Amino acid sequence: MYKVLNFGSLNIDYVYSMDHIIKPGETEAAHSRGIFPGGKGLNQSVSLARAGSDTWHAGALGQGDNSILTGVLKDAGVKLDYLRTHDVPTGHTVIQVDPSGQNSIILFGGANRSLKDDEVEETFSHFGAGDLLVLQNEVNGLERMMRLAAQRGMKTAFNVSPFTPDLLDLPLDLCSVLLVNEIEGGAIAGMDPSSDPDKLIDGIRHRVPQCTVVLTLGTRGSVLSIPGQDLLKCGCCKVKAVDTTGSGDTYTGFLLTMLMKGEAPQRAMHIAAAAAAISVTRPGAACSIPSLSEVMASELMQKAPEFKG
Repeated sequence: MYKVLNFGSLNIDYVYSMDHIIKPGETEAAHSRGIFPGGKGLNQSVSLARAGSDTWHAGALGQGDNSILTGVLKDAGVKLDYLRTHDVPTGHTVIQVDPSGQNSIILFGGANRSLKDDEVEETFSHFGAGDLLVLQNEVNGLERMMRLAAQRGMKTAFNVSPFTPDLLDLPLDLCSVLLVNEIEGGAIAGMDPSSDPDKLIDGIRHRVPQCTVVLTLGTRGSVLSIPGQDLLKCGCCKVKAVDTTGSGDTYTGFLLTMLMKGEAPQRAMHIAAAAAAISVTRPGAACSIPSLSEVMASELMQKAPEFKG
């Protein structure tokens, strides 16, 4: 059985319900504020575990009461053996959500950017060939982690988010899977992000020809490119969205788990799309992620959604 090591962020999300996403210079009263566990790393660990992967979350918390973060991870079955506490503030976000469920996010890295080389190396000593490393761009030390994973025969799945230009200097060729949206994909390919999805995939593959590439397109769906195979496409399941925060992380965790378990790629995409759709019908990020049994029993699995590329 493979193991998953997710070296990822943990953030306390302060979510404000707004009439609209405010503009520069504008002041607007919020209807409500919710406090939720979040961070792309935490969300993806919860998703991986709820999808059925044996998951360890590694990273750093700041001083103070972080039970809102550790509690949701433990409840999902995520192991915390390699989670450290540093003398800096815990990461957090300020999120605006409008009535349609769209959001705007301000991110403060805090402890997520305080990882130490010796802690990272000690953590990797517990993983090896056939295991999966999952990364996002919300912690420091990514290049070192990619190289350590390659040295130990691990696969690396890198969710290239949030995108920053320095990511192009990372050894992306060491990754087994790259997960990107249109903007991130366009930046990697050196193309307009509004380009045809097939052309975006071609541009990304030119840079990392041996990687499996997952291109997510919001409400249009997603595209999966596996080296040597035809492109696969899957639509987005239609539901009434309440809060889209964390839906991409839900998709990532379920898709990676299904692929690692040997599920047919097209069906893996359908399962991941259904999981993401269920998550947007609930407020919050990590706490909105369904279990695999809930996804498989849902009506959303009865028919694969149509791709709208």
